[in-house]
Amino acid sequence: MKRKRLCAYILFFFFALLHLEGAWDEIVLNPNGWNLPDTTKMTFLKVDTLNIAGIPFEIRVEKWTGKRLSTYRIRNRHYGTLQALAANRLVWENPINLFIYRTPDEKILCYLYAREITDKAGFTYGAVETYICDLDDDGMNEFQMEAGLDPNKLLTTFARIKLGLSEETSLILRTISSALRALKRQ
Repeated sequence: MKRKRLCAYILFFFFALLHLEGAWDEIVLNPNGWNLPDTTKMTFLKVDTLNIAGIPFEIRVEKWTGKRLSTYRIRNRHYGTLQALAANRLVWENPINLFIYRTPDEKILCYLYAREITDKAGFTYGAVETYICDLDDDGMNEFQMEAGLDPNKLLTTFARIKLGLSEETSLILRTISSALRALKRQ
């Protein structure tokens, strides 16, 4: 019980920090990370560049889309809080779009992933678009958040945290590590 309460406090504190950075909506941490679609099974659209105020260089955006009439799906843990889809329940995702945000030296900042979610019986729960990120650079994309009303503001937040340009970067990353450790012990 104390562990769950501690984890709840840590997550509340973490959410409050992200709110200070301009983020909002539902945030979900998954210590096992989320799967992303294989880009070799998608169609490459183009590479754009993006300038964000306060970021000292252009960000490259690779844009991929799901192949038309493709049956390609990936298995993932659902991030949402719908009662029918608990965060630990596996679902099928039909990739719609995947945007990969990179620095000039090819470091991945985050992903914007749009997909349609279905269960194993084929019932479709709808489409969702979330940012997925590996904030602590351990190779697992354990952080996911809905794109929200202003996705560019959220992208700016991720870029500032990943690049160490936020005053709260160190505190946010330590909080994430602590919350993930607590989640793994449960």
